[in-house]
Amino acid sequence: MAVQARTEAAFDAKGVLSLYAALERGNQLVSAAPDLASKPSRQAVDKYLSPRKQALDVWKRGLRFRSDDSELANEITSRVEAVSIGAANELKQQSRPFVADKNWTEEIAMLTAGIETLKLAMDISRTDRLVLTTAALLVERGRSHLQTGATVANQTAAIRDMDEARKLNPTDDNIKQSAAQAYNSRGCNKENRNSTADFTAAIGLYPQALFYANRAVDYLQASNYDSALEDLAEACKRDRQQKYVEMAAAAYNAKGMSILNRYKGGYGRPSPWEFREARDCFANAVQLAPGDSAFRSNYTTVAALC
Repeated sequence: MAVQARTEAAFDAKGVLSLYAALERGNQLVSAAPDLASKPSRQAVDKYLSPRKQALDVWKRGLRFRSDDSELANEITSRVEAVSIGAANELKQQSRPFVADKNWTEEIAMLTAGIETLKLAMDISRTDRLVLTTAALLVERGRSHLQTGATVANQTAAIRDMDEARKLNPTDDNIKQSAAQAYNSRGCNKENRNSTADFTAAIGLYPQALFYANRAVDYLQASNYDSALEDLAEACKRDRQQKYVEMAAAAYNAKGMSILNRYKGGYGRPSPWEFREARDCFANAVQLAPGDSAFRSNYTTVAALC
C-alpha cells in the first residue's frame, strides 16, 4: 500500500513537471514564431503556422499528465484556445486582400489553414470558443466556394462546409440560412439532377418564399401540378410578390390544360367532373391574373361545356 502511494506521488510530481515543461516549451515556440504579412504566400503561411502547430503538439502531449484540478492543465488549455483562435483570426484578416482581388482560391487556402489549426486545437480541448470559431470559419469558406464559380462542385463544397458548421453549432440561425442558400444555389444549377431534393433541404433549414417557388418550378416540369400549387400557395403566403401570383395562375392554367390534353387527338371526351375540374382551374387562373386573355379564353370555352 505504501509502495503504491509513493508511486502515485511520484507520478503526480512527474505530471506537474511535465505540464510545466510543456507549457513553457509551447510558449517559447509561439514567442519565436514569425508574424504573418498581408497577402502572404502559401509558404509564408506554412512558416507562420509551423511553430504554432508544434506548440499545440507539445501541449497535447503534456496534457497526458493532467489531473482534474490542475491549474497548469487549465492554463495549457487556455493557451491552446488563445493560440489557435489567434492564428485562425489572423489568417482570416490577412486573407482580405485576396477577397478584394476576387482571388477566391487563395482566400480559401488561407481559411482552410485556419480551420485545420482550429481542428488540431479541438482535438486537444473542445471549448465553446473553439467550436464556435471553427463553425464561423467553415461558413465563411463555404460562402467563398460559392463565389468561386457556379458549378455543382463548388456548390457541393459549400454545402459540405455549411453542414459541418451546423453540426458544430446546430442552433445558429445564420448558419442555417447560409446552408439553405447553398442548397438553393445548387438546386438552381442546370447541371444538377437532384434539384428538388436540394430545394426541399433548403426549405427544411430556413423556409423562404423563393425556395418554395423554385421547388414549384421543378414540380411543374414533372407535371406534378398539385404539389407545385401547394408550394406556390406557400410562397405567396410568405411573400406575395406579383411573380409568385403569376406563377400560380400559370400553374392552374397548366393543370386545366393537362386535364383536357388527356383527350387530345380524339381519344375520348372528358367526363363532366373533369370538365368541372378544368373549369375551376381556369377560373382560379383568371382570378389570380385577370388580365391574361389566354386564361380567360380557356375558362370561357370550358365553362360553356359544363
